[in-house]
Amino acid sequence: MINKRLATACVAAMILVALFAILPAAADRPGSAVADRANGTNSPTPTATPSQPGQWQFIQPMPTPVMLAPGAFANGKFFLISGEGIGGELTGVVQIYDPETDSWSIGPHDKPTNVINTCAGVIGNHIYVPAGQTGNDSSGTDRLEVLDATTLTWSTVTTDPVPTAMWGQTCGVVGGKLYIAGGSTTGRASPAAYVYDPAAPAGSRWTALPPMNIARTYAGGVAIGDRFYVAGGLGTGGISDEKDSVEVYDPTTNAWTLFTNPMSLARGGSGAYLLNGTLLLVCGGGWTQPYNTCESYDTLQGTTGTWNSTAAYLNQARRSFAYASDETDNALYAAGGWAGRCLTSAERFVTAATPTPTPTGSATPTSTPSPTPTAATSVELTTFEGSGTTEQLWPQVVLWLTPAVVILSLGWLVLRKRT
Repeated sequence: MINKRLATACVAAMILVALFAILPAAADRPGSAVADRANGTNSPTPTATPSQPGQWQFIQPMPTPVMLAPGAFANGKFFLISGEGIGGELTGVVQIYDPETDSWSIGPHDKPTNVINTCAGVIGNHIYVPAGQTGNDSSGTDRLEVLDATTLTWSTVTTDPVPTAMWGQTCGVVGGKLYIAGGSTTGRASPAAYVYDPAAPAGSRWTALPPMNIARTYAGGVAIGDRFYVAGGLGTGGISDEKDSVEVYDPTTNAWTLFTNPMSLARGGSGAYLLNGTLLLVCGGGWTQPYNTCESYDTLQGTTGTWNSTAAYLNQARRSFAYASDETDNALYAAGGWAGRCLTSAERFVTAATPTPTPTGSATPTSTPSPTPTAATSVELTTFEGSGTTEQLWPQVVLWLTPAVVILSLGWLVLRKRT
């Protein structure tokens, strides 16, 4: 009877000692469930990292910082034309970005007329730049100037100037025709719209279109499919009248239709893009406080669908910047603009797959160009996997098992003596 009790006690002692060896080691490991409960905290729940089909990335900065300049993509390159420099001077410089080499070059010929607050449209291999503001006052031009994207030479369409001197309008090309909408002739936003047909007889290439539903200037414009979309801008109330509305012109019906649902933000001086064939993407803008956010709309919804926020923000909040879409490589460009200063930075967005949009939230966008990275939390495994785990656990196990071995040895000697 005594022998059985002694043997049982020895076994129990060994089990207890082994438990004492393991529990302190587990409790000492940061991030373990034992340590967290002791500290009154819960263990973190692992979360999956969402996949990013694409993101905005900085490219080489422009040679000359400008804002209020039009952008265009032609002949495999991104063109930024004219604009306003750091000192407020107007320039006719042509800056050309080559995505193959990630480098900028300066065109051999400046734009014949230095302008700001205009737009650009690409027909074939030619970049059309209609009208624009010729000074920091209410003066504009009606000149239609064309840059050959191959020879980098300029020409002026003297037979067909823009119907009226204007600035702040937006452009889009549908079916080989240049559409312009909005802008101003007096300093006050206009709803006027026109179309230019380069194939029509000289002297009759411009046609007035029905006016937009809302007068706007400094709006984003882009052609998607066989329609011309105009987003945001400033209304007749100027900088205190930023617009969140969007409308689309359909050449087949010769009519403008206002979207049922507005964007989540009023965006003056934004960029409008074509992405993945049918998505309308509007980025940046915000006249007094530029945004770095983007929001998208699938044009297959018609004009009654919903807007979605995107996970891909501009790295630099900006408004009044040059923008363009590269339909071949499904790439987008944003360069220059204003964010409390004249910007020299440029960025490019490329996606290899259609991004999954998430519903637009109510979070206030910030002008912070990139998120602040957070430090990774080091969590050691409770099993004997991974480097470092066995070094930390085994010394304590040996330390606590030694008395158990001694007790068992003494018990074995006592039992042997009595038998």
